Amino acid sequence: MHIVAGVLVLLALVVGVLGPVGMVEGWATVARVCYVVLMVSAVPTVLHAWRANWPATIVKIVAAIGLIGMCEVAFAHRLRGAAPLQTLWMPLVFGVLVFVLGLWLARGKHRGTGKPSRR
Repeated sequence: MHIVAGVLVLLALVVGVLGPVGMVEGWATVARVCYVVLMVSAVPTVLHAWRANWPATIVKIVAAIGLIGMCEVAFAHRLRGAAPLQTLWMPLVFGVLVFVLGLWLARGKHRGTGKPSRR
């Protein structure tokens, strides 16, 4: 659920920021719902990651909060119609980095149990 919500945030950001201005508010709402899902689903993940590497977990949490802020700034600039190019692409790049950091912290473990996930 956590990965799906993360991908949906990135998708909402791409479509909301690069799509028509009339659709920005709808995609921003989708992203905001996904933020809540991400925060709730992060609890077991954080517990596992904390045991494995607490400094990187702190970096990931701070980076994820920063990403939410960057997404909101990008949506706001897009709504105003005066979006500098860096405001549009920086959250995308940062989002991919946060996603990769999260995958690295999880290291193939499932739901914070410390056991490899069955595939």
